Amino acid sequence: MSRPVAVTGWAVHLDAADAPAVLGRKGLLYKEPATRLALCAVHRALGLPDGARPGTALDPDTAVVASSNLGNIGTVVDVARTVAREGGRGVSLMAAPNASSNVVAGTVALWFRFGGPNLMLCNGETSGSTPWPPARS
Repeated sequence: MSRPVAVTGWAVHLDAADAPAVLGRKGLLYKEPATRLALCAVHRALGLPDGARPGTALDPDTAVVASSNLGNIGTVVDVARTVAREGGRGVSLMAAPNASSNVVAGTVALWFRFGGPNLMLCNGETSGSTPWPPARS
């Protein structure tokens, strides 16, 4: 069954440090910069006022597709180093979920109550820099 796809808004956000002002402080303590940037960009694209969280019901018709070159690489490296040094028990329960490659798309889906599929495209250095549409040969 095919369904129409509509892009109804877009935004760019470049400063993860101002995420508490845009999103409100609650729930951001252990979020990485890439996740905070994505949350801020979606917040702006939806036209929400600063500090407001969506109070809507879960929307099963809205999907999230995100792409990042190395969005959560800092956490992945930190977790790997901790495991090598201290074993799995040394990894913080708050840091471990951020090591998932789908953390950005999943967090956006949860934060904004998007219940459709969520997909993170992350193939290293070319993920965010490949021209679209691809050149034809």
